[in-house]
Amino acid sequence: MWSVLEAMESDPDYEPNFESLEDSGKDLINYASFLVAYLRGGIPGQDAIDKDLLNRKSNVRD
Repeated sequence: MWSVLEAMESDPDYEPNFESLEDSGKDLINYASFLVAYLRGGIPGQDAIDKDLLNRKSNVRD
């Protein structure tokens, strides 16, 4: 989003090329919602008990 704003501010003839602040905002919402779902253990196939962030078997025991 920052790069889009900078381009808009620095170039008076700026024409967006399929990227806008609205698109960037929507992407941010989507990425954040996936992060929240992961943190809550709500991703299908996710096994937060014995898997790490990349869904690999973890050797860490409680």
